[in-house]
Amino acid sequence: MCALYVDLQDSGLDWSRPSQLPSDDAKKLLNDAINDYAGQWDRLNNPDDQNLRDALEAWRDRPALPQPVWTE
Repeated sequence: MCALYVDLQDSGLDWSRPSQLPSDDAKKLLNDAINDYAGQWDRLNNPDDQNLRDALEAWRDRPALPQPVWTE
């Protein structure tokens, strides 16, 4: 997720910055994260497990999860 935030490098001597990551690499990392989220989003909106389905349906104030949107 180095495309999203500044982080200390493993050496502890310098910073990794999103601006140093090539844009194609950043897009790939973001799309990979979106794909992971999309899988979880689908599992929570269309659960195969009956117990999970029942629990989600019983959750009165269940917030709607935002639909995944991929970068272009």
